[in-house]
Amino acid sequence: MERIRTGGVVTGLSPRRLEIAVPSDTRQIEMWFHNFTEIGGRCDAWDSRFGDNYWFDVAGPNPIEPQNAVRYREGAIPSPEFVNVLDQTAIKKNVFPAPPSGSPVGKDLRTSLNVRAWVKNIAFAKEVWIDVHLFDRSANLVKAATFGLPWEGSAGGVGDQFRFEAEMYRGLTATPGSVSPQPNAWLIQYRLYYAVEGKLYTDAILHQLELIDDAVT
Repeated sequence: MERIRTGGVVTGLSPRRLEIAVPSDTRQIEMWFHNFTEIGGRCDAWDSRFGDNYWFDVAGPNPIEPQNAVRYREGAIPSPEFVNVLDQTAIKKNVFPAPPSGSPVGKDLRTSLNVRAWVKNIAFAKEVWIDVHLFDRSANLVKAATFGLPWEGSAGGVGDQFRFEAEMYRGLTATPGSVSPQPNAWLIQYRLYYAVEGKLYTDAILHQLELIDDAVT
């Protein structure tokens, strides 16, 4: 709903369409409603529908599920209290040089991944890494790799931050009269791990990031 104000007072409400982009493997969406007011006393609460919350089915074609998903490492201890992702982005860019005026006349597609993680600082010696799979639009495995996360800095007295930020895949290249086709990078999957004092921890999440198609990059 969109508020209509007159002199700072809410005088009416009008419906406004809400559009949300969801991953292609989404089957359901859970919604939470926040109730808040300071008129006649402060009220700040979440409507949980008596603990059931609000669930909605997502219509559309069946989601594409890669057969070669990143496997969970045996022996890893699931513990978000020891390791978790702070933020993540995956970007596909056309880095082909553009003329002084106008758009690039060719394509040189590069895919980069940025993952920043937090770990509980319980010992100086520690390792943080991600196991990564890259899939094309048909869910075929294009690349599998493991990348270490270099230390980025302290996150207070109990935590450290580690970060991976680099190009991980070079896709299609094309110039006038020449094309070097490569698989259309579509989905990045990764799992995060933290090794310290002889134990291996993970947030136990199969992280997924979708990329735009080569045709529209």
